[in-house]
Amino acid sequence: MVLPARRTTLSQVFPPRLRLLTCALVAVFVLGACDVDITVDVDVATNGSGVVEVQVVLDEEAAQRIPDLQSQLRLDDLIAADWQIVGPDETPDDGIEVRASKTFDGPEQLQAVLDEITGPEGALRDFTLSRSTEFAQVDLDLAGTVDLSRGLALFTDAELVEALDGRPLGIDLDALEAEIGPAADAVDFTFRVRLPGSTEDSDEGAEVSVSPALGDPPVPVSLSTTDEDALAKILRLVGFAAAALAAVAMLINVVIWTVEWRRRRLVPDILTPEPVRPVPAPMALATAGSVTGASPGGSGGYGRSGPRLALVVVDANGVLYEPMLGPLVTFVKARGSTLDRSEITALYNEACEGRRSIAELWADAGVSGDPAELDVAFLSSVRVRSGAIDFVRELRRRGMHVAAIANTVSPWSNALRARDGLADVEPWVSSSDAGVTSPHPGLYEALRRATGVPFEDWLIIHADLESLDAAKTLGMSTVWFTRELPPANQRPPHALVAGFADFFKRR
Repeated sequence: MVLPARRTTLSQVFPPRLRLLTCALVAVFVLGACDVDITVDVDVATNGSGVVEVQVVLDEEAAQRIPDLQSQLRLDDLIAADWQIVGPDETPDDGIEVRASKTFDGPEQLQAVLDEITGPEGALRDFTLSRSTEFAQVDLDLAGTVDLSRGLALFTDAELVEALDGRPLGIDLDALEAEIGPAADAVDFTFRVRLPGSTEDSDEGAEVSVSPALGDPPVPVSLSTTDEDALAKILRLVGFAAAALAAVAMLINVVIWTVEWRRRRLVPDILTPEPVRPVPAPMALATAGSVTGASPGGSGGYGRSGPRLALVVVDANGVLYEPMLGPLVTFVKARGSTLDRSEITALYNEACEGRRSIAELWADAGVSGDPAELDVAFLSSVRVRSGAIDFVRELRRRGMHVAAIANTVSPWSNALRARDGLADVEPWVSSSDAGVTSPHPGLYEALRRATGVPFEDWLIIHADLESLDAAKTLGMSTVWFTRELPPANQRPPHALVAGFADFFKRR
């Protein structure tokens, strides 16, 4: 059997979408007992793009009988349609192989590329590729139909039949099949799809492959995978763990608060530390005298019949808050200052005495930036002591007047006071406003004038021994707030407490 007599080349007769497949089929049937393998591969990427590759392989006998396939197979128009052509090349078993591939940019383009292989009504139809995303996860679903039920008619159309004198592929197919057997025995067709991600059976991509024979009924193709980003998956697990820890921490806080609340209900009064004898014991703050409502007369206009507790004075920079100097040195050095600790301390002391503004402190310390922004950044590192706020609230609940003194600059004290809800600690006297720092008596005098309460009716809680010595000289009851208790034979003449809970212990 021979090709039609007219001198028409394959590139003139076969439409671009058919040449790779049709040329192979013509070679099989014209040359007799030759075989052709046709494979269509679809590889999909996670983003929904991918590549379609068509591979046509002729066996050794066909390769020997058509040595001029390179000149007959003109593929310029396929290349112009963005198909990448490789071959014809020899195979390891002396056959001929031709590959053609084309990429697609998204799921909606897959079927259009498949149509270029066998046509819109061809063997590869109704293919859909869908892509859905969630956090750390991409789901891919592909479905379609491989239909070879029309047999060799798949590889021709009316225009081609007319060009070949009314004979599909230029051959009398019925006579040929009567001579050499069914076409299905000479053609092996495989359609294969690969998707990234995992399925129930595999964690490293998935593949489905079908190989129907010519004339077989349509074969459905479907494949679904889930692709998870490893880093995002880890972050999601970290998020779940953080949420769980937060829930546990909240539960612990609720338990602690409940236990503390029940304990407080069982402790009716606050007791004065043992060494403070001038104040009547127990120190029941709910019944203690107060500035408000006191009758005129006596020292400073305060009516009284002897020493009694009327004012609790707390050292803000040392008792309510951790001392500022340490965080200030760390902050200044972290911002590029070359000063040593003693030089920074000297600048800070001048600011505390009102002889240097905060802006001058930053500038002289070698810290550049907007002073207000520097203040905010620095104060974020100054922390209120654990239990301090609850201590103040309990004193106020018992009707006690609470005031504060602080060796610091007034704007910083005011900012911390507002941040931590300590507005009811009043007055709050900063050394920069008074012009002196404790242990100078002038700082205490500024507070006495603001309250009208005589010194002997104060209970002052301070972290500095020199300040307490000065306070005791003025007649105040004193409490040393310290975390490091000295030996009993070295203790100063002040009551000692190691934490706020010590003020609420039963006698």
